[in-house]
Amino acid sequence: MNESVRISFSQTGSRLAAKACTVEPERLRRTSRSSAAFSLVELLVVIVILGVLTSLAIPAFQSISRGRNVAEAGQLLTDRLAQARQYAALKNREVEVRFIELKENGVSSYRAIQLWMADASGSSPSMIGRVDKLPVGTIISSRAELSPLLTADPSIRGSMNVPGYGNCAYSGIRIDSAGSLGGSITTNDFLTIHAEQDQSVPPLNYFTLRVNPVTGRATEYRR
Repeated sequence: MNESVRISFSQTGSRLAAKACTVEPERLRRTSRSSAAFSLVELLVVIVILGVLTSLAIPAFQSISRGRNVAEAGQLLTDRLAQARQYAALKNREVEVRFIELKENGVSSYRAIQLWMADASGSSPSMIGRVDKLPVGTIISSRAELSPLLTADPSIRGSMNVPGYGNCAYSGIRIDSAGSLGGSITTNDFLTIHAEQDQSVPPLNYFTLRVNPVTGRATEYRR
């Protein structure tokens, strides 16, 4: 009797163990499927969040980049004006500062600068150095209220060949050996640089250079 009971218990235990072995893998598979589905949902949520953050960050980065380019363009013009004063004083000759129109994407704007020096007779100027382009996306405003210095000396106007652009119009100013601006410039002595996309008046972000007609020194105003 005891022997048969032990056999019965043994068989029952074996069946329970077998059932447990069958149930446990099935439970693990269900848990694994649940975990996988939950991870996919998490991944989708993360992708959506990253997309939203990127869409918010891109305009901010573009604004920062445009502001940096405007500042670099303003510094380039400041350096070239100082260089023109130095050349004029050193050589005792007039130096032309030419602001050159370049066409990009079908639009002509003042995008470059170059220095030219008069010969001993005061005529037949020759170039000093290369044409310096402003950083991408920046221009010197052609609006009279923002850059009256562009047209302040009508004698410095014409066209010139620029490699890669062909014949380009320019306007400019003259700086004599004493540092003074040539012609009859007494006012209208400033230029404004801004991002090409920014057509508001005044621009949201700008760099204005005011050139002293007597000394030729440039003063910066930024926004």
